[in-house]
Amino acid sequence: MARSLLFALTLTLASAAFAQPAQERHSEVRLLVPADGNLAGRLIEQGVYLDHVVREQTPAGLAFLATLSARELAAARAAGVQVEVLVEDVAAEVAARPPFTEADRAAARAGGRVEGNIFGTMAGFPHYAEVLAILDSMRAQFPHLITARDSIGAGHNGTPIWLLEITDNPGVDEGEPEVLYTALHHAREPAAITTVLYYMWYLLEQHGTDSLATALVDNRRMFF
Repeated sequence: MARSLLFALTLTLASAAFAQPAQERHSEVRLLVPADGNLAGRLIEQGVYLDHVVREQTPAGLAFLATLSARELAAARAAGVQVEVLVEDVAAEVAARPPFTEADRAAARAGGRVEGNIFGTMAGFPHYAEVLAILDSMRAQFPHLITARDSIGAGHNGTPIWLLEITDNPGVDEGEPEVLYTALHHAREPAAITTVLYYMWYLLEQHGTDSLATALVDNRRMFF
């Protein structure tokens, strides 16, 4: 296993999204563009950089919807930007949503071909501990196709970075082409890890049945 290469690549992932000891509160806000139009300039002067915003035309003028940390929110106000807080604590709002029901899970699976669990208690998505439990269940059900998870180091906050391999002879170097799949490039994007979990279940469950899944597993070393 090319552990040094994998370690260097995987250290770039944002594992802190699922395991920070004390996360800063984030709020969903509406930022009104000032009369001079220099919203970005004012925010940048305070060290606030916007991304993933939604442009909105309001009766008061042009505005942008964004999610800001408590520090960024205070900085935006210090910059003289008119701020309307729409959701005070995004994490608390998500946690208060009704849990996924069996009907919700069935609807999410509709049209798919995966039976393994990809769900969790974070608005339907799995949080860090639930992801680990899912990975362990893969190993328990398909020990002949996937390795046990192995820590190759730690993220910036000390969270272990886990690696697994899917192939027809896991843990054995047969000289096959190697592929690395990663998720969580951005923090707070649980759809990313869920998509990769879905693909892993597809490879494991469909091996021996689906021609593409079988060809990939039998002729590749796929690291996750």
